[in-house]
Amino acid sequence: MGSRHHLSLLIACALGASCAEPPPGETEEVRPADEYVSQELDAELDRIAERVRERGYSPADDPWRGFLTDGATSTHRVSVRSGRCVVLVAVASSQLVSLELAVHDGDGAEMVRSSPGEWGVRYCAATSGVHFVVARAEGDGLFAVRRFDGPRGLAIRFDDLRAPPSEALQPPPPPGRSTAP
Repeated sequence: MGSRHHLSLLIACALGASCAEPPPGETEEVRPADEYVSQELDAELDRIAERVRERGYSPADDPWRGFLTDGATSTHRVSVRSGRCVVLVAVASSQLVSLELAVHDGDGAEMVRSSPGEWGVRYCAATSGVHFVVARAEGDGLFAVRRFDGPRGLAIRFDDLRAPPSEALQPPPPPGRSTAP
């Protein structure tokens, strides 16, 4: 009985060892979503950033990037100072048809949410502290969000900052095809 138990233990260890590591050359590298950078999204975000700067806001952070599937959310931590306003603007690839932005305080209470169809939100903090920005996707695709800071009293419209994604980021028509009706 002792040798049968020993043999079972030896087989279990051998099987466990062979399952613990993938065969050489078959490892799959997992890349973080922020490595999926799109030149088209960056160019659109740069155009928007210029318009936001013209309206008195200053870039505060590097863009926050990712990939979302329909209904998925991504959360980003931001520090906000009282008496200051934060403007967040988003761009996305063409298959991500809407990206809703919301700002939550450190306790989780929603402070502001973007209006339907707008790709940005403005939030003026009453108290300093950590807040969380939540992006919720309708559709699948890459996104990028940029933060800008400014003083209270600077209103901003989002409807004129960017073209809808269906127009702004569609690939050009194939050569030889006309886009005219």
